[in-house]
Amino acid sequence: MEKTVGAFREVLGLGRVHQRPPMMGGEDFALYGRAGVPSFLYFLGTQPPARIAQAEREDEQALPSLHSDRFAPVMEPTIKTGVQTMSVAVLNLVGTPSPVAGTLHVR
Repeated sequence: MEKTVGAFREVLGLGRVHQRPPMMGGEDFALYGRAGVPSFLYFLGTQPPARIAQAEREDEQALPSLHSDRFAPVMEPTIKTGVQTMSVAVLNLVGTPSPVAGTLHVR
């Protein structure tokens, strides 16, 4: 996990990758980890900055969860960042050096 987080920070920048404290979740994904498959679950920012600021000021519930009917990600740069981070994670897992910061730049 630390190696993948480091690879994310290398590509996205230090200020764009934050570690969250452990949390209780309800994803079926955990079954892989319990079966011995190395697992890494990460959250990808998908909401516009104004909506995040509103949630921080008023109510965290203002941000829709992934499975909510109100979930509407900002397509750009969400998809690009998701593909980029997943690619870097896989390259990291198979032992291929991550691209140098800036090569897969998210604008």
